[in-house]
Amino acid sequence: MILSPGDAFGAYTILSPLGAGGMGEVYRARDGRLGRDVALKILTEDAAGSEERLRRFETEARAASSLNHPNIVVVYEVGDAPHPRGGGPVRFLAMELLDGGPLSVIIPKGGLPLKRFFDLSSALADGLARAHEAGIVHRDLKPSNLVVTRDGHLKILDFGLAKLRPNGDTSPDSETITSPGELVGTLGYMSPEQARGENATAASDQFAAGCVFYEMLTGRRAFGRSSAADTISAILRDDPVPLETLRPDVPQPLVWIVERCLAKDRKERYSATRDLARDLDVLRTHASDPALRAHVPSGATWRARPPLRGRLAAAALAAGAALAALLFFAWPRRAPAPEFRQLTFREGNVWKALFEPRSTSIVYSAQWDGEPTRLYRTAPEVAGMDRGVEAPAFLPFTFDAEGARLLGLVGAGRPALNLGGTLAWLPAPGGTPRPFAESVGWADAWRGGVVTVRDTGEERVLDAVFADGHSLRLFSTPGALSWVRVSPDGTRVAFIHHPWRYDDAGAVSIAALDGSGHRSLSPEYESVAGLDWNRRTGEIWFTLQKAQDAGGTLLAVSPGGRLRVVHRGLEAFTLHAASLDGRRVLLTAGERRAAMLVARGVEPPRNLSWLGWSIPRDISPDGRTVLFTEAGIVAHGSFLRPVDGAGSAVPLGGFDARLFSPDGTEIVGVAGRGRESQQVVIAPVGAGPMRTLTSGPSTYDEPVFARARSIFARRSTSGQEARFVTISHDGRTETDLGKAECRIAAVDPVGARFACVTTPDFRRIRVRDLAPGGTPRTVFELPEGRDLLSRIRWDASGTRILAVTTGFRLLTIDAVSGRLLSERTLVLPPGSSRLLGAALSADGSVVAYATARETSALYVGEGLE
Repeated sequence: MILSPGDAFGAYTILSPLGAGGMGEVYRARDGRLGRDVALKILTEDAAGSEERLRRFETEARAASSLNHPNIVVVYEVGDAPHPRGGGPVRFLAMELLDGGPLSVIIPKGGLPLKRFFDLSSALADGLARAHEAGIVHRDLKPSNLVVTRDGHLKILDFGLAKLRPNGDTSPDSETITSPGELVGTLGYMSPEQARGENATAASDQFAAGCVFYEMLTGRRAFGRSSAADTISAILRDDPVPLETLRPDVPQPLVWIVERCLAKDRKERYSATRDLARDLDVLRTHASDPALRAHVPSGATWRARPPLRGRLAAAALAAGAALAALLFFAWPRRAPAPEFRQLTFREGNVWKALFEPRSTSIVYSAQWDGEPTRLYRTAPEVAGMDRGVEAPAFLPFTFDAEGARLLGLVGAGRPALNLGGTLAWLPAPGGTPRPFAESVGWADAWRGGVVTVRDTGEERVLDAVFADGHSLRLFSTPGALSWVRVSPDGTRVAFIHHPWRYDDAGAVSIAALDGSGHRSLSPEYESVAGLDWNRRTGEIWFTLQKAQDAGGTLLAVSPGGRLRVVHRGLEAFTLHAASLDGRRVLLTAGERRAAMLVARGVEPPRNLSWLGWSIPRDISPDGRTVLFTEAGIVAHGSFLRPVDGAGSAVPLGGFDARLFSPDGTEIVGVAGRGRESQQVVIAPVGAGPMRTLTSGPSTYDEPVFARARSIFARRSTSGQEARFVTISHDGRTETDLGKAECRIAAVDPVGARFACVTTPDFRRIRVRDLAPGGTPRTVFELPEGRDLLSRIRWDASGTRILAVTTGFRLLTIDAVSGRLLSERTLVLPPGSSRLLGAALSADGSVVAYATARETSALYVGEGLE
C-alpha cells in the first residue's frame, strides 16, 4: 500500500486501508477540516503513468461530482497532495464513505425477496435516470459497482468508464475515453452494441441494469458462460432462461420490464431511463396487488413476445371501503406471428435449397454426418425424412420452367463469394449432368436463357446468354457477385454486389436483361447473403447475417428501392428461396464458429480462439507470437497473442493484418471495407501510429514485406487487369512488376523472388523474379481433384516453400525442383468442416490454423408478410 495508518496526507489522516484495484488504492481517512470520515481513492504511481488510467480517474471524478442524487456516491474533492514520505504529488479522490457491501455479495442463491428487489431496483433505476439526464452514460454497471449500505440504501459507484456528454450534445465527438471498436464494460453485463464495439448509450446502461435485475431475481447471471467468447456470443444471440421458469412468483409485468431492458435491439428498450424508473416505482407501490397477475396476453412466450410499447399505469378501484391498484400494459395489435418448421435434423450443413415447381417437395444439397455433399429431396409434411438423389455432388441454383431439370455447379459444395466451376443441367430425378459453361460462379435461368457470373481474372462479370446463342454483358466489378435471381417477368436480374471479393459486405442491385442499365437498390450492409424474388409482393427478399441486433433480418426491397423489414430473428439465418405463390420461404439457420489452433513441433495444438472468428495471419520471426484477425459479429480487427497461450490478446486496431516485418517490429495489412478502396497500411507492434502507404481508387490486397523493407502487393483497378507492384516503405514510390496472374504471394528472405498460387484452380505454385518483366515458372502442382492450396511461405533459408492445403495437409516443397519433401496432417477439433486460414513460422516448427465448425438446418417459413 502507498500510505499507512497515521499518515498525514494533505488535509486527511489515513485511518485504515479499504482495498485496492487496477486504478489505485482506497483508504478510510479523516477529513480534519470538517471532522468526517471519507473514502480516499489514491491513484497509484503505475496507474498515474498510464494516460488511459489517469483519464479514467479524472472521468470518475468529473462524472460523480457533477451528480447530486441519494443513489449515487458523493464526491467531495479531487486534487493532488504530496506523499508523506517525499516524492511527487499523488492524485486523490475523496468520496462519501459507505458502510455496507457490494450488491454482488448480498444476492442470495435463488434471488432476493420481491419486496427487497423492488426497493433496490427502483433506487438503481432512479439514480441511473439522473445520470442519463445529466448526459452521463456509466458503461460498466454491474453488482460489484453497486453498494448496499447497512440501512438498506443503494449507491452507484465507479464512473471510471463513464461517457460524458453535455445535455443535448449527440455529436460523435462528445467526450469518451475509448476508441471506436474497443470493447468497453464487463463481460456478462455489457450490451450487444458494446460487445460489437459500438458506442454505448443510455439504452446500453438499461441492458446492464436488466442483467443486474435478472441476477437479483434469480441469483444467477443472465449471460454467464465458461469463456469470454461464449459469453459475448450469448449476449449477442441467446436469451436467458425465462424468469417464469426460475421464479414463478415474479409478477408478469416485472418479467416484461426485465425483458424490455434485455432486448437485443436498443430501439426496443426504454426511450428514456426515467420511464423505466417510473414503471418500477409503480410496480413497487402495488407489488402486493393480485391484479398484477391478471393481464398476461395469451400465448406470450420469451421469443415471440412483442416489445413493450405502452406505459405502466395504476388505476384505483373501490372495493368495499378499500382501494385496490390495477396495473396493466398496453399491447399493440399485431399480425399473427410467422411459423417456422424445421425440416432437417441430422448433424451437418444444408448448403442450398429450392422449392420444386408445381410440387410441395424441396430439393437441397447438404453434407450430413461427415459424408460427402450430395443432393436430397424432402417435403414439409414429412419433416425429418429425406432421400438422396442419384447424382454427383451438385450445388443447385434453379429449376427450368418445366421443372424437369436443375441448373447448378457440378462438384461444388457450399455457396461462396468466389465459386468457380462447371455449370451444368441435371435431370430433376437424378442422373448425369450435361455441361453448359465453364468457370461459372453463380447462375439462374428463365425461359429466354441463362444469366451467369464468371471470373475473368481481373473482374467478375454478369452475362446474359440468350436462347438464340447471343450474349450480353450486364454488369462487371473487381469485387464479387452472388445470389443471382431473374425476375418472374424475365426483364431484370437481381443480385448481391460485394465491392471486395473477399468480404461479404454488399448491396442488393438490379440490372435490366436488355442491357439498358443497372443500379443499387439497398444500402451496403456488413454481411448479406440469400436473395429471391417474391412473386406475391413483387419485391426482392434478402437476409442480413450481422444486423444491428446481431441476429438475422429478412428484408424486402422493391424495384423502386423502397426497403422494409419482413422479420427479425434472434439468430442468423439465410434465405434460400421463396415459393411460386410467395407465401412460403426456405431458410437455413445454425451456428458458425472458428477455432484457431496453434501447434509447435509435435506438441498437441492449443486452442487460442479469441472472439469466435479468429483467423491466423502470421507467426512472429521469433516464433513466439501469432498475428490474427477477428471478422465475426463481435469485432473486426487484428490482434496479437502469445503462442503459448499466456495472457490475453492485444488489439492492434480495426484493420486486416497480414504479415510481420522480417525484424518483427512492424505489421503490414490493409484497411478499408465495403465501398472504400482497400489500401496498404503499416502498424508498429509496439507504440506508435499506423501509416497508410497508398491512396486513390485502386484496391490493394495480399501485401507482404520485400527487400529494403518495401512492400509487395497486388493492385486492382476497375476496368484494368490486376498488377503486382512494390511500394516503398515511406509510400512515396510504386513500381509496376507486371500482370498479376496468380494470388497468395510470398517473397523469399532475400527479396529476389516471390512465389504465388495460380487461379482459379489454386493447384499450382509459381516462382518469379521480384523485378519488372519477370517470367513465372511452375515449380509444384497438386494432382487433379486434390485439395486446393490456401497459404504458402518461404522458409528462412529460401530453399523451400511451405504450404497448407484446404485438406488440412502441411507441405514442404523444394523451391527449385518442386519435389515434395514432406507432408503431414494437421490435428482437427471434432466437428471441423473446413480450413479457413493458416500461418507458418519460417522454420515450419510453429503452425497456426483456423477451422470452421458449422452446423445448419433447413426451415420452411409461413405467414411472412
